Amino acid sequence: MIGQTERLYELNHLRRQSLKQNFDCPIIAFSSGKGGTGKSFVILNTAYALARLGKKILLLDVDLNLSNINIMLDVKVDQTLYHFLKDKAALPELISKYLPNLHFLFGDSGKSDHPEMNEANSQKIFNGLREISSNYDFILLDTGSGVGEEVMSFLTYSDYNVIVTTPEPTSIMDAYVVVKLLSREGIKQNKFIVVNRCNNENEANLAFENLNKASLHFLKESLQSAGWLPYSENASKSILDQKLYIAENTETHLSKRIYSLARKISKIKQVANSNQ
Repeated sequence: MIGQTERLYELNHLRRQSLKQNFDCPIIAFSSGKGGTGKSFVILNTAYALARLGKKILLLDVDLNLSNINIMLDVKVDQTLYHFLKDKAALPELISKYLPNLHFLFGDSGKSDHPEMNEANSQKIFNGLREISSNYDFILLDTGSGVGEEVMSFLTYSDYNVIVTTPEPTSIMDAYVVVKLLSREGIKQNKFIVVNRCNNENEANLAFENLNKASLHFLKESLQSAGWLPYSENASKSILDQKLYIAENTETHLSKRIYSLARKISKIKQVANSNQ
């Protein structure tokens, strides 16, 4: 039985690697082991920062029946990924152009007949993305919270994973679970950690070190730090106001740290190109 399970993981890994090779830009999934880490805030503002740095970005909200990126932006959406999965629209028809180089594919919420996010539908979305990937520098995925089958499918199909955690021990443990499950799926590299809502840099460093030590000890894997973001009451206020924080607060410590994260991500493509 163990041999069959390992063989299934290997077949899935080979299939996903084959699909990845046909993309013209990196796909980066943002995840968290639990809700409440500020993951959607982080990916949304990072996408904006990347766009301001001259990158062309497509952000997908793939928390498919609990989507909220459009709500955070106060954008009314007529068609979503739900319509693509139901064969009611082609993927390019669903793209919302928020800025000339920042586009969105929004998900839906509360659909009683929303298609199950199984392996076939995961492949359907990624096949659709492959056809438009030449139009972008990066495709970012805002996944759901937790480690369910739907989330893990998106994470394993992606080229890179950014795991958002906070300094709380429970959040660090949940982030470790994501790392562990990715390792089990054969994804043993390209995992970046963002420690959000930190009081100071020392707190952020300690949180990352604890997570990395656990990964090194139990999984024999070294994680990469993508940086840390400070706690800010105005971040929560921007969500309540349905406004992009970084667009309204250009010179704050948090905004500067978000741009630092965006610059680190922007180098991923340079490294990927140099390795080809």
